[in-house]
Amino acid sequence: MPSTRTLSLLVQVVFVHYTAGSPVSVFRPTGGSATLEFQGHQQLEKKSIDLIQWYFGLEKIMKYSPLRDTVTVFTHQDRVEFNKETFSLELKNLQKNDSGLYRGEISAVKTEVKVEYMLSVLDPVESPGLSVVSNWTSCDSCYVTCKGHDLSLTSACNCSTCSPEEEHSTDSNLTLSVRSGVVICNYSNQVSWSNDAKDIKLLCPTDPVESPVLSVVSNWTSCDACNVTCKGHDLSLTSTCNYSTCSPEGGASTDSTLSLSVRSGVVICNYSNLVSWSNDTKDFKLLCCTEQSVPAWIGIIIAIAILGVAVLIALLWRKSANPWPIRCCREPGETHSETGTGG
Repeated sequence: MPSTRTLSLLVQVVFVHYTAGSPVSVFRPTGGSATLEFQGHQQLEKKSIDLIQWYFGLEKIMKYSPLRDTVTVFTHQDRVEFNKETFSLELKNLQKNDSGLYRGEISAVKTEVKVEYMLSVLDPVESPGLSVVSNWTSCDSCYVTCKGHDLSLTSACNCSTCSPEEEHSTDSNLTLSVRSGVVICNYSNQVSWSNDAKDIKLLCPTDPVESPVLSVVSNWTSCDACNVTCKGHDLSLTSTCNYSTCSPEGGASTDSTLSLSVRSGVVICNYSNLVSWSNDTKDFKLLCCTEQSVPAWIGIIIAIAILGVAVLIALLWRKSANPWPIRCCREPGETHSETGTGG
């Protein structure tokens, strides 16, 4: 059976091993509180404990003597509370200059328990700002900036993601993401977080569409086969329209749409994108039901016919104006007689 001395040494080895690790990191907001506790000391009998002390760096905060049941506080007046049962130390109304290394020590008979905490007191993050850097013409080229107090992140966002997504400093972090069409700028540190969120359509608006142009492609001889074109800045749609419908009715690009329709005898060319629309309208009959132009060869035949008729009329008129032939010359010695004959 091991002696009491051997058990004491075993206990001491256990506690020394426990305290050989790195300090435990603790983060708290300015104005908050932190409770520092011992670990692995429950097996110690209170009557075997000589002294309990807490330090901030090399500065002693307080000491407690269980045998005398006396607590002496040296620093952090009115901002520390010591628990005589658990030996924990609570720090209240924390300020940023309270950040640093804290060390607790329990001195018992041939036994020493130590614990270390690295406390970081941080200001809660402010609300970040989300703004557009450049306008876009599609869901592939929207550049936005997410800005916190000490960080700024500029990313290219489309309708589903942002890249790059994250930026960080020693104790704070910025992220950009897109969820259900909403761009989210999140700013956080170890003690708090805040965000700014905006609809991607409002944050990164497209340019308003220009007015489209509606025109006829081919003339027709009846109102059953009118071909028209609806033309926008980046789209063109040619359809066959009658008095009630057009086919095909629409076309689309990445961020704009063209449509052709007929309503109450009016052909409507509509051009739109995510933020605006414009149209061109024309009366169906004026646009499509025009007289068919005369082919050139028919015109030539008509011109020749007209010319032939004109020549014929001229010849007939000349003959009617001079019904008898007139001799232009007399024979020598011939006298002229103007006596007419009746037969």
